[in-house]
Amino acid sequence: MSRQFFCGLFLLNLCLSVFPQTTPPVIQELGLIDSDSYRVGVAPPSRLIVGLEVNQEAYYKLTHNEKILKGGRFLKGYNSFSLEADDLFVGSGIHTYTLELKVNDHISRQAFEIAIAMDDQVLPASEETTAKNKEYSVLMYIGDQLVASSKKLPISRPSQKVEVPPPPYQINPYASAAEPDYTDTGVPLTSIAAALYQTIKSLTEKKDKDVRPAPIQKKSMITSTFMRSDPDGQEYKITATITLRAQLR
Repeated sequence: MSRQFFCGLFLLNLCLSVFPQTTPPVIQELGLIDSDSYRVGVAPPSRLIVGLEVNQEAYYKLTHNEKILKGGRFLKGYNSFSLEADDLFVGSGIHTYTLELKVNDHISRQAFEIAIAMDDQVLPASEETTAKNKEYSVLMYIGDQLVASSKKLPISRPSQKVEVPPPPYQINPYASAAEPDYTDTGVPLTSIAAALYQTIKSLTEKKDKDVRPAPIQKKSMITSTFMRSDPDGQEYKITATITLRAQLR
């Protein structure tokens, strides 16, 4: 081989080392972040939190129905963003989003779906309400001839439970927990010193240990329960199953 070939190969390797190639950004994990506020509430969730893991720092853009919802920058590792959910709980349906990541000239797109399945349950009327709505008819016949009739509503019967008033609360100023116990004969100074030593030792040991927080768990499905009212004012409970579907690539 010629000398010019080896010189060109050397220059090419030198350029590649000076200008390293950029790998495309990749989403390694994507899921919903569960919260106690989702599970039971008066109204449906106003937003959903999505958590994800990316292999490197990248700029992102989130779109829905060709509309840009938000953008910013993800750091390498764990990140999260919120989805406005005001229009998601109108009824059951599937909503598609696209998350675009960019590093230099490399762009990757990841589509995911938020599926909402709603199950409504009408609350049963209470026995008291049912009894009040019943109506009774009293008819009087002589032979086959109706001579009198009347309609009556049931009279609400008072509760049979007898509420017993609580006994009067008596305040004893000498029974306070903050009152010192005068029967105590005291604690030896050696015991106090030993207790202080053990406390300082335990605090030092905890400080030396590297206590790492538990990673936030990302789920593909969560549930939310909330209340709604029909046009007649009857309240009913809705259980919504929220599922995030994505094929990571």
